[in-house]
Amino acid sequence: MDLFVLRFKLFDMQQAIKTVALVGAGNVASHLGEHLRNAGIEIRSCWSRDVENARLLAKQLGSVVLDDLHQLPLVDLVLLCVSDDAIASVLQNIPSEFNIAYTSGSVELSSLPSREKLGVFYPLQTFTKGKRMDLSMVPILIESTNETWGNELHALARKVSSQVHFTSSDQRKLIHVGAVMVNNFTNHLAFLAQQFFESKQLDFDLLKPLLTETIQKLHTMSPFDAQTGPARRGDFSILDQHKKMLGDKTSVIYEVMSNSILETYKK
Repeated sequence: MDLFVLRFKLFDMQQAIKTVALVGAGNVASHLGEHLRNAGIEIRSCWSRDVENARLLAKQLGSVVLDDLHQLPLVDLVLLCVSDDAIASVLQNIPSEFNIAYTSGSVELSSLPSREKLGVFYPLQTFTKGKRMDLSMVPILIESTNETWGNELHALARKVSSQVHFTSSDQRKLIHVGAVMVNNFTNHLAFLAQQFFESKQLDFDLLKPLLTETIQKLHTMSPFDAQTGPARRGDFSILDQHKKMLGDKTSVIYEVMSNSILETYKK
């Protein structure tokens, strides 16, 4: 057996995180809570500023709803699944004896009030409530204030994913930039294409096989080698035609993207 794997199997038996309290009841909390529960972790409580969302999540996970963070039950981990802007303020309302991790890709560990056991448990994935997901190959990025707590979080992450990595705050922020580009920007471009199709009474489903192939190619080719299209070929007449067909807002984005491709391939 690999020594690294053996180390964490032994660690699991000695200091495993077995109980969790969820703070937040949105997409991330819903997915992580379900996967942790399925991995044998007891979700003891759920709290959210939106009480109804907390009730729904608690029912889903067989847990209890809290009205106040000062009512937190004794748990091995309080997992903050809240917005970046809310992390610091929520953290201040949790008694100091609790061990904490948060799920943000951008908030630096050093920017938060110091605790003996404070860490990051960041799943590098997009989450949509109600859409089931397999986390087994999803990267989970770990950072902590001390090695022991980092190892505990790493062992917990290994219960739901085979892709667990220690990263610094600086590395995690850079990774988050890339994640926004490949996920959020790609989705927004698809939205703009959908709007354009609908304005012309065209079926957006026609583009879905193309979207699928675009992503699948990236599993075997670099993005540089996979690029196709009029900007890649330097076909300026087609580029001009397309810009005239689009509305003002979308044509600006089309031009920016086309110019970036032209510059990349020196057309």
